[in-house]
Amino acid sequence: MRKKKPTNSASTFHFVIGDIHGCRNEMIQLESELTKFAKKQNRNVFVVGVGDLVDRGPDSAGVIEHFRSRRRDHLSLIGNHELMMLETLQEFCPKDFVGLKKPNWFVSIKEQYKWRKGLSKSLSFADFRVLRKVQWLGNGGHETLESYGQDSAKPETWKVPRAHLRYLLSCNLMWSCPAAIVTHALALKKDLQLLENANLGSLHIAKQDLNQAIQSIIWNRDVQTFHKFEKLHLSGHTPVKNPKKLRDKFAIQLDTGCVYGQRLTAYCIEAEKFFTVDSGFTWP
Repeated sequence: MRKKKPTNSASTFHFVIGDIHGCRNEMIQLESELTKFAKKQNRNVFVVGVGDLVDRGPDSAGVIEHFRSRRRDHLSLIGNHELMMLETLQEFCPKDFVGLKKPNWFVSIKEQYKWRKGLSKSLSFADFRVLRKVQWLGNGGHETLESYGQDSAKPETWKVPRAHLRYLLSCNLMWSCPAAIVTHALALKKDLQLLENANLGSLHIAKQDLNQAIQSIIWNRDVQTFHKFEKLHLSGHTPVKNPKKLRDKFAIQLDTGCVYGQRLTAYCIEAEKFFTVDSGFTWP
């Protein structure tokens, strides 16, 4: 698997931030604390987002632009909310995606319907696409569209900057350094290995099997199925009151529910230290 990462020199602190969900103000406040800490140690800052930059909070557009415009020292993974956003926008605004490179983790709503799994077995395609739209809007997509000045009730008018679509489509499923591995959810080893094989082209993998592995990497919350890696595993996705150390799993969960009025959390891999700021926003 291609592992996009910055220089791993001793002069850099790598900070992994939990689910931001459009809470730009809290993100800026937290990053200010990270920068202050790093400067005291004469270190540079590199920020890794676990994904779910978008939805529910008030400024998803601003969060995406923040990461997109700072790619030299910022990187975000793909989360389930970016995935829902991209799938819905591609279905209802296909012209905006013409010419954009699609990564292997992206499967269109049309293609998913053709697999005839789950609800697609009993719904017409017209109903299935509406259902998928409603699922995204009801899980915070409405607020994301508002942050772009768009009316969620008029999909025929939706417009998201191509630069933001291109950025989200460029996000990877994982990031690693010698001391840690980061994914959005509690990724399973077998699924990461399958993705590795697919990226290397070492064997033929059915797209449905690959998609199932990708869904696990982005969606899995089951601690019982998660087995520890050889190095620290960091993830978000599942909201917890405080950063959750799964000591027997050598893992840390970092989604501390900022968008629900709790706090936004980051973890410095090198310093083994948590940083948090309180939330000033609560999603209904």
